[in-house]
Amino acid sequence: MKILVGDIGGTNTRLLYTEMNDAVCDNVYEQSYPSQNFNSLIEVINQFFLDYEFIDSIDAACFAMLSQAAIAAKGFSYSYIDGGY
Repeated sequence: MKILVGDIGGTNTRLLYTEMNDAVCDNVYEQSYPSQNFNSLIEVINQFFLDYEFIDSIDAACFAMLSQAAIAAKGFSYSYIDGGY
C-alpha cells in the first residue's frame, strides 16, 4: 500500500511517502515545504510528487491540520487546505 502522510502547519507543510508491505514501511521519503510559498495544499502535494518523480500514485492519505482558530491567527484561510473548492 502506498501512503501519503502530511502535517499541515501555518509555518511548514511536512509530507511523507511510504510503501507498506506486510506491516513494514519501506521507501520512506520526507520533505518539508514553507506553507507561505503555496496557495493550496494541492500545490504542495503536486510539488512533492514533482520532487519525487517516481511516485506515480497513492492508495491512502492522512493529514494532521491546524484548527480553524490557528489558521485564522496565522492569516491563512481554509482555501489553503481545500484548494478553494
